Amino acid sequence: MRLLIITLLVLIGASLLTALALEKPGFVLIAYDKTSIEVALFDFILVLAALFAAFYLLLRFVAKLLLMPAELHQAYLRHQQEKAHQHFYKGLLELAQGRWTRAERLLLRSVWNHGTPLLGYLGAARAAQMQAAYDRRDTYLKKAIESDQSAGVAVGLLQAELQLSSKQNEQALATLQHLRELAPKHGYVLYMLARMYRNLGDWDRLLGIMPTLRKSKAIPTEQIDEVEGQAVAELMLQASQKGENEPVQRLWKQLPKKLKHNAQLVEAHVRALDRLGAHEQAATELRKYLNSDWDQGLVRLLGELTLNDPLQTLGHAESWLKQHGKDPELLLTLGRLSLQAELWGKARLYLENSISFGPRVLTYRLLGDLLESIGDHEQAQHCYQQGLKFAVEGKADTLHLPLHSPSESDSSPALPKVPHDAISA
Repeated sequence: MRLLIITLLVLIGASLLTALALEKPGFVLIAYDKTSIEVALFDFILVLAALFAAFYLLLRFVAKLLLMPAELHQAYLRHQQEKAHQHFYKGLLELAQGRWTRAERLLLRSVWNHGTPLLGYLGAARAAQMQAAYDRRDTYLKKAIESDQSAGVAVGLLQAELQLSSKQNEQALATLQHLRELAPKHGYVLYMLARMYRNLGDWDRLLGIMPTLRKSKAIPTEQIDEVEGQAVAELMLQASQKGENEPVQRLWKQLPKKLKHNAQLVEAHVRALDRLGAHEQAATELRKYLNSDWDQGLVRLLGELTLNDPLQTLGHAESWLKQHGKDPELLLTLGRLSLQAELWGKARLYLENSISFGPRVLTYRLLGDLLESIGDHEQAQHCYQQGLKFAVEGKADTLHLPLHSPSESDSSPALPKVPHDAISA
């Protein structure tokens, strides 16, 4: 439309000029020395316009010739970039399909003319990782950082993940520690470092980064609580095995208040105290917890403690019968506490009631030992047989998963030889 209007205007202008030239013809006199030329005005205008147009076209042609190399170069670059984008796209597809060799080759081809060579190097590093070509992987990661200095943390995190997946724990730890120096409060760096310490069992360092990890909010609070609880439990176990009481008390004191209501951590603390010989303190800790939060595993643990005054603990535990009188774990614990207090008749009663509400292999064994000690061999053998039957059928108690060895968790107080008539005591 625009071209049509311009053409129309040109035709109108030419018509007007022609009419004007015919109506009032003029001339142009060109004189040089003794020579003069007279040309009609209209013809002179046409010649001048033609010369101007020719000169303009000549300039355009020369300019085009001069700019042609640069234009050709730009066209070549555009072509190379398009090829690089195609290589990158196809490389990602090959990587997703598990064709590692071809993916690595295509992604490397893309880095030379791709707008973000960093991405190509990262993809090639992952492809090399899947081929167990760790030297090539590290080379690509190094080039990735060189291509974009601002991506050091991102590249380092990928490197740590790849090192962890290939079980290069020492290299991964070194990478993560370097990253923490670069970004001390980076949430994902702290999370990866926590994973690393957990895998290595370095509970001291794991516990040391927990406050910063909490502030970063990189992972849900529930997961942080779980990890911190595991670290504290393991450190208390190690300290108690070495006979060190102070670290156990310090760790428990520094634990967040809400974690002190975690049954597994209470169990770890109680077992540590028991190993250190603080049996009564361990029992007090358990009673305090069970008064407000009932947990069958901790009820059972109460019966495993070797107490200096089992009668006191037995009396306290019997107060729970009103609410939990049908709990087989409570009845089992009451039976074990009665055995420690040498109340044979009461022990037998509690163990038999425990079996009636929920048979346990351990309960059968304890009752069998008690009956054997008072000379009731027939009933004792029956208990042993029932316990063995439960064990063979896979009905053994699986409620309690102790933090220490199975032999320690199944220990029970040795039964002295008891006269037959003492059972009624």
